[in-house]
Amino acid sequence: MKVYHYTLGVYIPAIRSSGSLKLTPSKTALGRKEKAVVWFSSLNHFPPTSQKAIIQNGQQRMLSNGEMAISLQGIFRFGMDSDELLPWSIASIELFMPNKLRKALIKRAKTLKEKPSTWWVSLRRVPLDNLRLEKLVNGTWVHTKIGSVKIDENTVKIITH
Repeated sequence: MKVYHYTLGVYIPAIRSSGSLKLTPSKTALGRKEKAVVWFSSLNHFPPTSQKAIIQNGQQRMLSNGEMAISLQGIFRFGMDSDELLPWSIASIELFMPNKLRKALIKRAKTLKEKPSTWWVSLRRVPLDNLRLEKLVNGTWVHTKIGSVKIDENTVKIITH
């Protein structure tokens, strides 16, 4: 099965310089036993649980794909086959993820009408040479090479409407 690690343009330079998709969250953000992972999804669109949010007029709201593409310099995904990954349902137990956190993730997914059965993880960094990079262009995923992605690292547009 094809799975994807979804990301935004502003993160491409760091991914490119590291040569791999890194484990998240960082060790400092984790509990004593919990392990970091690289997240993937079998969804063919940016996962609702990964949408970015802003505070506007004192209220939090999720950005649309269009707003994320404009303000965060594009929507990208790295694709691979799931045969080297673990389904999140199994991995979440093996990762020593606290039950409270596991339940919170499932609850958030249900709220956003996303199924945790679409989640996959890698327990190791994933080298870029094992992946296919695509950019969302006018609603279509277009293959691109990471070296050809131009990102202005000093510019992140703020949504103001």
